[in-house]
Amino acid sequence: MKRVTINKNIFFVEIINQDNKAQNYRTEVNQKSIQFHFCIKGQVDLIFNPNYKYNLQYNKCLILYNPNKEIPFNINTDVKCTLLSIFISITEFHNLLSEEKDQILFLKEENTNSKYYHEKEITVPIMGIINNILNSHKQTQLHKLYLNAKILELLSQYFNSNDNASDCLFLMDEKDRLKIKEAKDILLKNIKSPPTIKEISNKLGINLNKLKTGFKEIYGKPMYTYLLYQKMELGKKLLSSKKYNVNEVSVKLGYSTATHFINAFKKIYNITPKKYLSHILSQDQ
Repeated sequence: MKRVTINKNIFFVEIINQDNKAQNYRTEVNQKSIQFHFCIKGQVDLIFNPNYKYNLQYNKCLILYNPNKEIPFNINTDVKCTLLSIFISITEFHNLLSEEKDQILFLKEENTNSKYYHEKEITVPIMGIINNILNSHKQTQLHKLYLNAKILELLSQYFNSNDNASDCLFLMDEKDRLKIKEAKDILLKNIKSPPTIKEISNKLGINLNKLKTGFKEIYGKPMYTYLLYQKMELGKKLLSSKKYNVNEVSVKLGYSTATHFINAFKKIYNITPKKYLSHILSQDQ
């Protein structure tokens, strides 16, 4: 991991994991910042607390904005992964874009205290700027001016792209956010036999479309896709404990047949649970 400070208000982190195993990376964020994360290769999980992580896939960028508290930088990377993360203090960001604040939804006065999360595709122009930043390795003061100019160019491209101001940018109030978190908890508590999305919507008194849209915005995946990943994570933990065979784990996860569990596990991890278990057991030999 390489951290480059441009000035007291802007820095970026470059992560290139070339290993054949996942890695964890952390760095301090000492001030309230707006964060831009660009996943250029592989995928990453952004860990915000023990109960909440956001999965960012290849060729996706994520903007995070929380004017009320610092957002930690705690990243679990996939194998063979590349990530560029840019941090700009909220004060500096407002100064840079003060004339455009009426065109940027989360900078409008009525949204001053609202959290903001938005994911979108990395465009070709943005990818070109990212490559300029990643391929630049000098450490002189003039070079920092060059990097600062590139970051400003990247911001210009990001906020001038056609899909930015007019799409369904999701600014939810805290009441809806808590209901969506409760929906996640309901799914995880009933992981073997989850209720339908409609049943959860009715139980929590939240609009069905708002629940589905908000859940994906917060947790990075549709509700049942998120649940599948959580089930497979639990399955992997059970196998790693070396207390259960594949059939026993499939039963604990609520599968009617082991075949369904095997297919789902292989789809997520590109390895069968039997081979994964064999690998775990071989490490003891």
